Amino acid sequence: MGFEHSMGADELRLGSVSAREEIRQLSALEVRRLVWEGVALVDARTAAEFDLAQLKGAIHLGPEATDPELRAAISDRQQPLICYSNRTGRASQLVQRLQQLHYAHVFVLAGGLEGFLAQQDS
Repeated sequence: MGFEHSMGADELRLGSVSAREEIRQLSALEVRRLVWEGVALVDARTAAEFDLAQLKGAIHLGPEATDPELRAAISDRQQPLICYSNRTGRASQLVQRLQQLHYAHVFVLAGGLEGFLAQQDS
């Protein structure tokens, strides 16, 4: 992927984090850069919350999504994914589920959707 070699030594490199060992939280700035470079967003909120507002292009895989639905929605388990919710609780739970299904590069948007939008407004 193009973003892996374009970042400095102190920035995110997909190969540098073992997804199965920890849940890596990304700042709004990191997320903006990665989304610009094509990384997928996954909304972990409820369907009602998703219907009210979501980040452009986000895939909805809320708490009600089953494992087969997760696998069907995102077939490439090597594809980098950034999960978000209103805070980080449901997003972290989704990351753990995806890790259990052997998705290799899943991350959480630190501060959730509200924090991300607040960063844009400032």
